[in-house]
Amino acid sequence: MMTPASTTYSPRHTTKPKAGSLRQFTALLLLAIGVQAWIVLGRTQLGERRQIVAAVIAVAIAVVMWCVRPWRDLVARLSERIANPSRRGRLLTAMIVTLVSIAYLFLTARHQRRDFSPMLHDEYCYLIQSKIVAGGHLWLAKHELSDFFDTFHLITDRVYASKYGPGTALFYAPAALLHLPAWLTPLLLSGLAVGLMYLLATELFDGASGLLAALLLLSLGIFRRTSIMVMSQAPMLALALLAVLAFVY
Repeated sequence: MMTPASTTYSPRHTTKPKAGSLRQFTALLLLAIGVQAWIVLGRTQLGERRQIVAAVIAVAIAVVMWCVRPWRDLVARLSERIANPSRRGRLLTAMIVTLVSIAYLFLTARHQRRDFSPMLHDEYCYLIQSKIVAGGHLWLAKHELSDFFDTFHLITDRVYASKYGPGTALFYAPAALLHLPAWLTPLLLSGLAVGLMYLLATELFDGASGLLAALLLLSLGIFRRTSIMVMSQAPMLALALLAVLAFVY
């Protein structure tokens, strides 16, 4: 039995799916918000000369890749694989992101000649507390010369202890026990936070968003600054990301 010609399937009649109006509106809204953030938060500054040069080079490479059909198809295939990684691929990528982030944070700190030794009162307070915890105590007996010194960050009148809870010191105690540099622990925890950020964004959105989220975290100046400081920021960020990731999974 023959079918009418009008009902036969032909690839010529297929149309490419178009992005929904909601997605287009969201993209334009985010673009407008980005411009406003650049004006308000960035004070309409273009950045340093090397940043502008890097942006121009990136745009030029993107235009070339888009114009050359084979390269564009290759980028599309790679983007698809990055956006939809397997469970094993996610874990492997998270490990790579973590290791690369640790190396990047360390090298940028060395390149910028930032001081790896403690500088703030809080850092010294955490260092003292970590050594006390490493010795198996939460506090020590009152110092025999406590009447002759005082500080806002230590308790000296009844016992010798830190004013903070022992949570942060527990993270720094292993380094104190093994006589390792104090900045090593926040550096490792900061790199771990970047890897956890990738896993969280990948689980919520896709792999490409995960890499973008990890890159945005690394781009924060305050994050790079605290990555070698003996403070509570690095442990708290890693624990918070791990808690949210466990909730999402």
